[in-house]
Amino acid sequence: MTIAHLTNAPRVAVPERPSPSVGVIAGAGVLDDAPDRLRARQSKASALWVGIWLVVVALGGCERSADEATATTAKATRPGHGASSIPAVKGLDLPNPKVPAPDSLPRLDPTPVVWSVARRAAMLHADGRLALNANRFKAALSGLAGAVQLDPSRTEARLDLARLYARAGRRNVALGLLESFTDNLETCGGCIEALTHASTDPDLAPIWATQRGGNVRAALQGHTLPWQSWALQVSQTLTDGEGKLLPKFVHPQVPFVLERSCPACTNPERRQPARRELAGARIAVKLASRFNMRDQRLGGIQLHVTGKPTRVGRCLSWTVPTPVPIGTAALQRLCFRPITRETAALTHVVLIYGQSVADAARGKP
Repeated sequence: MTIAHLTNAPRVAVPERPSPSVGVIAGAGVLDDAPDRLRARQSKASALWVGIWLVVVALGGCERSADEATATTAKATRPGHGASSIPAVKGLDLPNPKVPAPDSLPRLDPTPVVWSVARRAAMLHADGRLALNANRFKAALSGLAGAVQLDPSRTEARLDLARLYARAGRRNVALGLLESFTDNLETCGGCIEALTHASTDPDLAPIWATQRGGNVRAALQGHTLPWQSWALQVSQTLTDGEGKLLPKFVHPQVPFVLERSCPACTNPERRQPARRELAGARIAVKLASRFNMRDQRLGGIQLHVTGKPTRVGRCLSWTVPTPVPIGTAALQRLCFRPITRETAALTHVVLIYGQSVADAARGKP
């Protein structure tokens, strides 16, 4: 209960606290000559009595507000409720759509949210995607709409929401979601990524045949993301051991996962991938210092980066030598989350280690 709740509570008449009769008090000799501590005690008791009534009134107001909000939400999610503000292309929607139309589109904000909120949104997104793959439209709508509401920067969830509406017959809503990406192409890397995937998605194919859909595809022309450049910059700054470029790829609200393993090690535990979630530019630079071989004080080891990486989704992978040479490591994978058209946040680093010199010596017959 906050002060705001109490101050905003409706004004009601507060009944006076019952007090002992004058005759009893006077008979005890304390009406006119009561000690200070008795007067203070009576004052505190009266204040407590008033406070209890205010709390009861405020709680009643909160319950009414919650009930009203629940009723409003239920009303808004009923099929056919309200006039949707989304412009429609005649004949694009299918008859008997399987989900209700929203009154308005969820907002899009390219700025990443706090990581704890983003993690909850990711869980809702995963649930919604599983439901969408099983054509459980109501469950999918709950998860995907919840993810987009919690994290307006989660463009991949927004794209899945568009796929849901298209598959469920609400193609005009899907088109509106796709058009919202075009409004942010200059500042939102995830919007470019989402529209690139959308252009080849079979659920969205009927939309591209419309004039507005064609305008969306035309807006995407000339907008690409420099995945190879991002991978090259991070791999180079890791191999030189200084990590000067890493702060550029570490976003304060986007942690990254460090995954390490040593398949050739004699210790079975080290053969299994070990994952740690890290955050902050300082930690990323410290990771790079493990491969700094120029400064003898750091005791760095060599990091192998072999050839040109291949990209699958948001990750770029390199071929790793088998086995990795003793006393060295190899970079296997880097993953990124696009932030703007030119910048990205590092989200995953996968390293494969070779045996240490001591471990190799123990393994010799």
